[in-house]
Amino acid sequence: MRATDSWVSAVAIVNFDLELGQSIEHLEPPDFPLTEGEKLNVCYLAFPDSNSGCSGDTSYHFRIRRECSSSAGTSGGGGGGGRMRRKSRDHFSQHYYGYVFFRQLKGEQFKRGYFQKSLVLIARRPLVNLYSNIVQILAPQFFDSGRVAVEVAMHNFGSWEEFVPGKSYQVPLLGQVLSFHVPSVKDKTQPTKQEFPKHALAPKPVILRSIIESGLFATLEPLLPHLGLVWELVLLNEPIVVFGASPTDTSATVHALINLIAPLRYAGDYRPYFTIHDTEFKELTSKAQAPSRVILGVTNPYFYKALQHWPHVIILDSGEDLRKPLKV
Repeated sequence: MRATDSWVSAVAIVNFDLELGQSIEHLEPPDFPLTEGEKLNVCYLAFPDSNSGCSGDTSYHFRIRRECSSSAGTSGGGGGGGRMRRKSRDHFSQHYYGYVFFRQLKGEQFKRGYFQKSLVLIARRPLVNLYSNIVQILAPQFFDSGRVAVEVAMHNFGSWEEFVPGKSYQVPLLGQVLSFHVPSVKDKTQPTKQEFPKHALAPKPVILRSIIESGLFATLEPLLPHLGLVWELVLLNEPIVVFGASPTDTSATVHALINLIAPLRYAGDYRPYFTIHDTEFKELTSKAQAPSRVILGVTNPYFYKALQHWPHVIILDSGEDLRKPLKV
């Protein structure tokens, strides 16, 4: 694992062309080993798969399974059948976590009237609040200054100290300073004062109270009448599908669900945002077998038909309060 990979594996710039479709316009570092199947998944998950429009800026996250092929580490090895799982030392390295900042603008100056592009931060850990904040800092600077912002950010990531549970960090990012604490098992039993390194000339730091959770209670509040049932379903690793109007809402809800059983770690499979183009679509939606024990967040209306055999459904409201459930 390269030094930068301890925090951020890569940053992908994904462009949408109305004639050619989605494609990775730039990958930093350029030699980061994504298989063709992984690239395909990143491309499709980098854009909202719904009819909501999503004008302006949209942020969310996704999770994909890493692949292995005879050419692992190169651009070969598609997402077809016969995939093998990469052998790894820890469960986090079995998946990639993508943190997306999607921008859509309408204007006559753009080809066919629209500009659609996404910045995707790829990491090996589900530190949702940390990486979501990083993307909120990095993406606007990329859209203003171009690839140089991504290159500088990757240099910043490379200067961060190694990831160590139980340690507090104060790290630079594009002229700002992030302060956060990485939780550990000892934090639950031995509360300690979080001490951050002090830099006399550094700007006022952006302090993150949690690197994992963000608005957990606000997200789950509409589910309060059913919270006991939902808690049991998550604990028993039951298949659950979350229908929403945008990936922002489905990813936030799925993330809240898997953290509902904390301090227990949810060990099952989950996809905060899942599309019909995913290389595992047929495997996870097949009606020839019992529903896969996975929590899926989806936005495409096609899933109403494809997943009608699933036993547990959460439908999110499409109004202003997007997390108000219509059906559980």
